Amino acid sequence: SAPGRRGREYLVGRGYPEETWERFGLGYALPGWDHLRKRFSAKYGVKPLVDLGLLVHKDDGTNYDRFRDRVIFPILDLSGRPIAFGGRSFDGQPKYLNSPKTALFDKGNHLYGLSWARETMQKEGSAVLVEGYTDVISLHLAGITNAVGSMGTSLTQGQAHLLGRFVKEVVISYDRDTAGGMASLRGMQILRNHGLSVRVVRLPEGDDPDSLVRREGAERMHQLIDAAAAFHIFYIESLKERHNMASIAGKEAALEEARPFFQEIRSLPLRQEIATRLAELLDLPFDGLMRELARGRRQQRPEVGIEQEEHHWDPQQVILSLLLRGDVTWERVAALVSVEDFAPRYRPIVTEMAQTRGQVDPSSMTTFLDADSAREVSYLTLSEPLWSDVEKALQDALERLVELPEIENKLKDLRGKMENAERSGDRRHLDELQRAYSTLVAQRLSRRRRDGKKQAAGQR
Repeated sequence: SAPGRRGREYLVGRGYPEETWERFGLGYALPGWDHLRKRFSAKYGVKPLVDLGLLVHKDDGTNYDRFRDRVIFPILDLSGRPIAFGGRSFDGQPKYLNSPKTALFDKGNHLYGLSWARETMQKEGSAVLVEGYTDVISLHLAGITNAVGSMGTSLTQGQAHLLGRFVKEVVISYDRDTAGGMASLRGMQILRNHGLSVRVVRLPEGDDPDSLVRREGAERMHQLIDAAAAFHIFYIESLKERHNMASIAGKEAALEEARPFFQEIRSLPLRQEIATRLAELLDLPFDGLMRELARGRRQQRPEVGIEQEEHHWDPQQVILSLLLRGDVTWERVAALVSVEDFAPRYRPIVTEMAQTRGQVDPSSMTTFLDADSAREVSYLTLSEPLWSDVEKALQDALERLVELPEIENKLKDLRGKMENAERSGDRRHLDELQRAYSTLVAQRLSRRRRDGKKQAAGQR
């Protein structure tokens, strides 16, 4: 149709012929605020359209189309049925707009293109993980039919679990920029934590899979995937890119960052190879480097629960790590704690998450936070947690962060009330207050004993 000309011109300009539009279900949402509402609300009603994320409901009771003047990419379930949509703008912001969380769709538990890729993934035992819709489509058109998209750079635990259902190896091919590099490191750790083998494609500077295929062709992309670096080689190369190896301070920073990465490696031959490469990078003797890498090494422990990590991570770090990894939502945490509940060193990070309601990519946070906060974000994002139960980890950390200070505040309040009751001679009220005070003291003692036992368990 004539109104759809803009969408057609965009798709053709991206190198997608008309037969591609039908293959991938591509479409176009017209400009204006009520095209979809007018067309479908009479038949289906407004509420189902709001519930499915197609309409946005305003506080004044009115509704408007979520997707306007955007190229539309359907997001399908494993059976190939549409459950959500992604829309790309031509010149507005945000560049990409996804359906919100609905009864059918949770972005953190879906991968774009999985219904098209699963057969090849199962056959080859491998998946190519990219960021966006156009990356997936371009790779499929190039014959790389095991490509799936994380719909952004924040790979989630749910997406990693989904990949693990179909493959043993994941080849990460995120954009070649700072955010993409950090996302590759983070995704690498998450995938390895799910028992997956990981390699990373090294794209030319400034490229993404879509732009590279369009400029250099399918064969070049196949070559880069075949030559993808093993996870540990990519990590060591990233140290060189992020730290100044010509300075002592840069080498010290790289060594400090590499220590927890090295200590999580279980394979002795792999540890030897990593240490050899690090010694060469840092210009240090191998034996001396091994001693440095082993310094402060924590006892190897099975994945059980947060209590075994408590002498390494305080509850504030646990909560921030869960938020930064996308394992829990900001809304859930904000309902129980505030920015003031966190220590000053963490408040710049928490403030940023509060202002964006958690909708911020950890890799981009490091570009505008102060140096100390940026390092904290990198550490909390890249370090591999040992807890296996996210829900238990969150609940325990929230209890430790909030419960004791809350009890102390209540005790302080009760002490004031008891003084007033004693001055006024109200013995009955004073007895009630004293019983409440004794109960709180017992709760405080019980909480501290539990923390002490967990601390001791973690140190054995």
